[in-house]
Amino acid sequence: MSLILFLIFTSCSKDEVSEQELSFTVTQGEVFTYDLGSNPTEGSVMITTQASNAERSEIVESSQGGIQYEYFAKESFTGIDYVEITSSFSIGDNNLKSTIFKISLTVE
Repeated sequence: MSLILFLIFTSCSKDEVSEQELSFTVTQGEVFTYDLGSNPTEGSVMITTQASNAERSEIVESSQGGIQYEYFAKESFTGIDYVEITSSFSIGDNNLKSTIFKISLTVE
């Protein structure tokens, strides 16, 4: 009788998270854009806290092939709005790297 033993090695992945706090002034009636870099092959970019006073708050493909955040305030809104965007990616090594963009937008 033969006994075959399979060993499965699992690597413990250590997720890396960084935060960027950003503040911008936006003119009422104008579209604000922020470049988020290239679209990750392995990973995602998503809005994790949506702006509460936006007519439009979304992640779109830029004309250069990357991705960007676009914000357009509600018609009569002036004040401070806030959005969080999480960008996560891996280079294929099971280590997830994430950046949380915490963006404050002052609409004037």
